Amino acid sequence: MAQPFREALSAVVKGHQAVANQVAARLSGDDYQHLFAWQFVLELLMPQKKVRRVTIEDALAGSVDDVTVQHEVGSDFPDWFYQIKYHVDYRSEYSSQALIDHKPGEASLLEKFWRTWKLLRGQDAKRDIELRLVSNWTWDATDKLKSCIDGHDNSIKDEFLTASPRSNIGKLRKLWQSALGASDDEFQSFIKCLRFRLGYDCAQELEQRISERMENLGLKSNLSALLIAAGIVRKWIKKGNRAIAL
Repeated sequence: MAQPFREALSAVVKGHQAVANQVAARLSGDDYQHLFAWQFVLELLMPQKKVRRVTIEDALAGSVDDVTVQHEVGSDFPDWFYQIKYHVDYRSEYSSQALIDHKPGEASLLEKFWRTWKLLRGQDAKRDIELRLVSNWTWDATDKLKSCIDGHDNSIKDEFLTASPRSNIGKLRKLWQSALGASDDEFQSFIKCLRFRLGYDCAQELEQRISERMENLGLKSNLSALLIAAGIVRKWIKKGNRAIAL
């Protein structure tokens, strides 16, 4: 076999492998997102959860659209908007800088959340909402913001908003606010609705938790049942039936 042909064939094989890896990663992420949504679909069968509608890939939720969980009017729960970031390994992590970094011509992750917040506020200024970033990646242990993330509910503590402008946190706050072009009042309201659920379940842990929930509801809960559940969610998305309610 001539050397140029061997080199060309090797390049093709490597190219196919790279594409296959990308497809596998995307499918793993889709399955994770679908099962993540399924756990809230199950809550429709749990009256104490007060869930009235679950929307998957919510067209009205801007960029934080992977899963929307709406609760019954008058309940103590806000509506939750989830952006799911599943990664097949732990080669990187999130940080305060990573949230505002972006490629030329693209919006940063924080800006996408900001635009979503403004969109939802425009729809209903009185609606109680939380915008939740969920990922199996963790938070950078050296990041200054880590001391401002509340371990109770994953919110950003008031210290982030009240820290001296000369402090490290104050400088970070100014950096974020300037990146968003937000007024003081808007920025404060936006920050209060953010939730960072980082270092979240790996895929296996998510499967185990949902399996237990299905078993408690008297449903089949083996691996086949989980695959069927993920397939049901995928079919809903394909058919455009993305808002699920009883």
